[in-house]
Order: sequence, then C-alpha cells, then structure tokens
Amino acid sequence: MEQCKFDRAWIGRCTEPADESGFCEQHDLLPCVVCQSQATHDCDHTGQFVCGAPLCDQCHGYVKAHEPSGVFGFMNHYHKRIQDGE
Repeated sequence: MEQCKFDRAWIGRCTEPADESGFCEQHDLLPCVVCQSQATHDCDHTGQFVCGAPLCDQCHGYVKAHEPSGVFGFMNHYHKRIQDGE
C-alpha cells in the first residue's frame, strides 16, 4: 500500500497508508487555508511554535519584515498564493 503524500512540518511525510487519492483518511480533502484546494503540506513557519496551517503547492507562508513579530513570532506571519517569480 502507498504511503500518504502529505508533508508534515518539521516531521516529514505522513506515514499512514494512502487511498487512491494519494492521501490518508486524515489528510484527504484537507483544504488549503488560502484557496481551499487539496492541502499537501503544513506551513513550517516557526515562532514559539510551528504554524502548521494546511497549504497546497500553490500557497505558502511568508513574513512581512517591516511589521513587529510579537512575543510568539506570528503577528507578522501570513499565508498567500505563490506569484510567478517568487
């Protein structure tokens, strides 16, 4: 049986068995927080903790460097669709 292809932040690929979608029961139909398509990985941004938001291959986490990060390191962290050339 094939392994789930969801990539967990700071852990690696999910070790659960995948169904015909290529994802396990937990990750199949998990929506991206930006565009709602199939999430393929967790956001790996770290502050005090790992962000962990589900993202697809076309979206990513980023930091606005000119904004304060706050005590936990997430106040300037956002998610968006990747633009050409990024």
